[in-house]
Amino acid sequence: MARSPRLSSLLDSSGSFVEERSKTFVVPSRRTGSADGASECEFTSGHDLETLASLVNTKFEKRERMIKRDMREEIERRLERDKRHHEEIIATLRRDLSQLTKISQECDGV
Repeated sequence: MARSPRLSSLLDSSGSFVEERSKTFVVPSRRTGSADGASECEFTSGHDLETLASLVNTKFEKRERMIKRDMREEIERRLERDKRHHEEIIATLRRDLSQLTKISQECDGV
């Protein structure tokens, strides 16, 4: 296999260290606990899985409530801003209507 000139790799006799561009990465050696190559990991019990699932669900629900609260607050801020803007427009239109009515009455008087 041809090696890339910009990549230098060095394995020690156990094959546990890889060096690339002057960085060293530790690669864990593979341990097998049985002849068929199965790893030595203990499976968690059903109770542990239920507890873990409960914790994950609780965390998810908390995050979901927080997102909904933030969205609700943002919508309320926007509605309040729009309400103030519409009130300003209405006040301006009433003022303009009043001026136009006054001008119209002056024109009718002339």
